[in-house]
Amino acid sequence: MTRHAAAKLFLVGSLAAGFAPRLPAIDPDPSKLAPTREQATRAQELVAKLGDPVFRIRDDATRELRKLGRAALPVLNDTLNTTPDPEVRVRCETLLPAIETADLKARLAAFVSDADGKYDHKLPGWGAFRTITGNTADARTLFADACQSKDNVEVLQALGSPKEELEKVVLNRRMLLYNQSVRYSPNGVRTPARTGDVVTLLFAEATVSIANRNYSYAITNLLSQPTVREAVTAETGEPFRKLLAHWMDSRTNYLEIYQAMNLAGQLNLKDIPVTKYAEKVLATETSPVIYRMYALTTTARVVGADGLPTLAKAMDDKTKYAVNWIVNNQRTVHEVQVRDIALVMSLLVTKQKPEDYGVEVKNLTAQNLNDALKFSYMYYAFADDKARDAAFAKWKQYQAKQPNPAKK
Repeated sequence: MTRHAAAKLFLVGSLAAGFAPRLPAIDPDPSKLAPTREQATRAQELVAKLGDPVFRIRDDATRELRKLGRAALPVLNDTLNTTPDPEVRVRCETLLPAIETADLKARLAAFVSDADGKYDHKLPGWGAFRTITGNTADARTLFADACQSKDNVEVLQALGSPKEELEKVVLNRRMLLYNQSVRYSPNGVRTPARTGDVVTLLFAEATVSIANRNYSYAITNLLSQPTVREAVTAETGEPFRKLLAHWMDSRTNYLEIYQAMNLAGQLNLKDIPVTKYAEKVLATETSPVIYRMYALTTTARVVGADGLPTLAKAMDDKTKYAVNWIVNNQRTVHEVQVRDIALVMSLLVTKQKPEDYGVEVKNLTAQNLNDALKFSYMYYAFADDKARDAAFAKWKQYQAKQPNPAKK
C-alpha cells in the first residue's frame, strides 16, 4: 500500500474524529465546502514552490499550504497525480493526511447537519446504508459513528469490491473485533467494541453471503456488550434495530438463523420479533432437532401465549430426540419428539399443567422447576405413544373451545 493510499484510509477513518454532539449551525450543502477562487489560486502558487531549488522557499510553501488547510486539497491531489518530481510528491504526501482529515471532518459536520437529507455527501456506503435504516438524523449519526475508525472505513470502501475480496475484509474484521473484545490481547487487555464497529460489521455481513463460518458467532458476542446493547435498545436506536433486523433477515445458514433467533430472544424488542426467527429455525430443513426444540422453548419463554401460532407450526413434527433422566441415581432414557415440546410449551403459556395431559415431568411437577428450567425440552416426556396420542387429542378439544384457537 502506498503512503498516499494509507493516508486515504486514515483520513476517511478519521471522518468523525473530534465530532462534538453540539455543533454550531453548519450549512448542510456540501458544495459550500469547495475552496474559493482566491484560495484555489493561492494553493496553485504555493504548490508551484514545492519544487523550488531553494530549501527555504520549499519549506515556507509547505507551511503555508498547511495553514491553508482543506482549501488546498484539490490542488494537492492533482499535483500528486501528475508531478514527476519526487520532492514535490513527498511534500504533498506529508501534507495530505491532516488536510484530508480536516476536509472530511467538515464534510461530516455538513452531513450530520443535513436535517432533511437533501444532499449527496458522497460518503462511502451511505447510499446502501440509508436504504436499510432510512435517511433520518439518527441514521446519519449512527453512520457517522461508524466512520470514526479507519478499520471500519476499509470495510465500507470494500463494499464495492469483488466478492472474494470483500469476504476476506469482512472475515478479518469479524476476527479482529472478537479477539480484541472477548479474548485478551498479549498485554492482557480487552478492548470493547464500539457501537460503530458493530454497525459496520452488521452492514457488511448483510451485504455479502460468506460461506466461511469462522467466528460466525462474533456478532452475538459483540451485541452482548453493554454499550452496544444500550445503543440497540435506546429511544434513538431505531436505525440500529433496522440494520440488525436486516442482518438477521439475511441469514441463510441454519446456525446463523439460530443465532438470530437467540438474539431476538435476548433483545425482546417489538421490531425484532423472536417468533419470526423461531419460525425460520423450524422451517429450515437442516436445523438440528435441538435447535428446533430451542425455538419452541424460546418462543414460550419470551412471548408467552402470543407465541401459540408459532408453537402450532411444530405440532406435526415427529422428529425424535433421546433425553436422559437421572432420578434417585437411576438413569432412564426417554424418547421425545419435537411436537411433544410444542405441546408442552403450549400448555405452559396457556397456564395449564402438563401433568394433567399425561406428560411425565422430571422432578415430579412443572411447578418444581424454576422458569429457566420450566421452559426446557429436557424435563418432559411421554410414557408411550398411547399417552402421547391422548394428550394431543385433549389439546385439540381444548383448542376447539377457545374463541381464537391457534392455527397451523
